[in-house]
Formats: sequence, structure tokens, C-alpha cells
Amino acid sequence: MLNIQYSYRLNRKKILFVSKNIINFLKYLMVATKNIPELNNISDDKFRTLLYLPIDNKLQRYGEGGLRKKGIYKIKEPNKPLISIVTINLNNDIESTILSVLDQQYENIEFIIKDGGSNRKTLEILKNYDDKIDYWVSEKDNGIWDGTNKGITLATGNYIGQLNSGDLINLGAIDYILELIYKNPNADCILGSCLKKRLMHSYRPEDIKLHFNIFPSNSGSFYLKKEAFKKVGLYNTKYRCSADYDLVYKMIVRHKIQGICGTKHRILSIKQSGGFSESYSFFQTLFEECRIRFDNNQNIFIILFIFFGRCFKKLINRIIKFDGNKQSKFVNDDITEKEIFNARNYYKLIIKKKKYD
Repeated sequence: MLNIQYSYRLNRKKILFVSKNIINFLKYLMVATKNIPELNNISDDKFRTLLYLPIDNKLQRYGEGGLRKKGIYKIKEPNKPLISIVTINLNNDIESTILSVLDQQYENIEFIIKDGGSNRKTLEILKNYDDKIDYWVSEKDNGIWDGTNKGITLATGNYIGQLNSGDLINLGAIDYILELIYKNPNADCILGSCLKKRLMHSYRPEDIKLHFNIFPSNSGSFYLKKEAFKKVGLYNTKYRCSADYDLVYKMIVRHKIQGICGTKHRILSIKQSGGFSESYSFFQTLFEECRIRFDNNQNIFIILFIFFGRCFKKLINRIIKFDGNKQSKFVNDDITEKEIFNARNYYKLIIKKKKYD
């Protein structure tokens, strides 16, 4: 009798597993094609879109794969926009990031991974998710911004978002981004909340001339229209730690890109601590910020005012021992606190789902 019950449960699990995979496959067929998509590159574009990263004989390539290598491409549709997510990786927790993208309910997502030549374990992970990633390539690059630029040129979606390896896109984030897109069709960029040690949420483009903290983070909480990206251009690789500030400055001041920000309690991404930006000191970042402002022809007196103002603020914070990682005072409503709790639990759940530790 026990054997019969056990056999029934086992068969039931197999049936559910097969059924789920069939449903997912049918959904996938609705957003995929074997026809090579039109890339629509024009002469005025600041960069050209590519389907595959060309081989550079000066850089060692370790691997390449994904659905595109099998001749399968995602489809752009008027009522089902293609959302591209670009991930850059170098020996980081890439599997957590992959799992969070695969957890999204929206099926028309294009997932691009540019790996900077990581270890064998990373290549094994990429190969095991080969039929879930649209395109991945592993080869040496000239730093994070060079790798990011290569990833962006490989994205063919209507909107392009960046999700750093080790960071997660929150459950239902893409559905909420689509909701904002449908409500604001003229917006060039979509922004939202990002959870790190504290919740980061803001969008104040009018403050760009005084500071760069006008929105929280690029990773997983910032999506820019492909046409707008081609107008603004790629990251300037001469900047080591703040090339994203340069892009934001050009986006808002030069090209007047219009954005829309979601509500603070709809958390789009969960960032790991100890990321790339934290590897540079306060003064390294500040000097580069001032250089970016100077290169973009901002008034020298305003730049000096910003420099000494930031130094004075840093000194005051040191004296009163202000902890910038404490939760902001505005996060005090029950809805936001609940969403923070859910996002942190989701991060723990993803860690448990990992197959490769």
C-alpha cells in the first residue's frame, strides 16, 4: 500500500513537472522566432547594434553560447515590448542573478551576459543555463565600462536595463516596469526603487548641476529606450569609477531625456553590498565627478563650490559619526516596510535555489 502511494506521488510530481515545462515552452514559442531580427542601425546612431560579439584577436575568448547561437531570437511586438537585461560579470555570483531574471513572469525578456573571462565554475554555470540565456560570451575586456558597452551593443530590445552580477531583479519587477511604460508611453527612461543596505528611491533631474544622486542606481532599477541610448551613446571608458555619472549628465543636460519614476514601495532590484562603486575612495569618486563636470563644460566656479561643499559635508558626517547606511527617515509606512521585508526574504530564497556553490 505504501509503495502504491509513493509511486502515485512520484508520478504526480513527474506529470506536474512535464506539464510546467510544456506550458513554459509554449509561452516561449509565442515570443521567439528563427528569423534574424532587423537591427535598424542608422548613420546618426552613436553605436551599432550587433547580434554577436565580433572576435578580437587581441582578447582571449573562453566561450560563447545562448539561444542566438542556436538560431533563436526574441520578437518585438507593439503590445508586448521586448525588455533587454544586460549583465556584466567577472568571478561574481552570476547564478543568483540568472535565477532572479528567470523568475520573472513576463516572458518577452532578452537576457544578455558579458563575462570578462571568469573561472571554469562560471563557464559551467553559463553552459548549464545555455537554453535560458539569449546570448552570453566570455572574453577579456578593458574594464567594467568596456564590458558594459559590449553588452549594450548586443541588446535588441525596446528598453535596455543593466543588472550587475550578484544583484537581483525583484519578483514582479518587469511587470511593474511594463505598467509604467503603458501609462507613460512618451517617457524615455523608467526608474524605481533599489534596496541595498537601505532603500534608495528618488528622481530629481533638476538637481543634476549640483550633485549626481538624482536617482538610486543603474543596476536593475533603470531602463532606457533603445533609441534614447543610441542618441546619448555608450559609457566613456576614460572614466574609471564614474562613467555612469557622465552618461546621466549627458542624458539629462544635453539630450533632455524624460524619465518617470515608480513608487518607492515597489522595489525593482536588490543590490549586494561591496559592489564595484565601493572599491573606490570618497576622493577618487569626487575628483572624477568634478572632471566629468569640467569635460561637459560646466562652470568652473560651480565645480569648485561642489568640491569644497562635498568635502565639508564629509567632514561634518565624520564628526557626528553619521551612518549613511541606516534606513532613511521617509521609509516609515507599513507598505514600504513590508516590501523591504519581502525583498530581503526573496534574496535568501534565491541563495537556497542555487545549484552551484
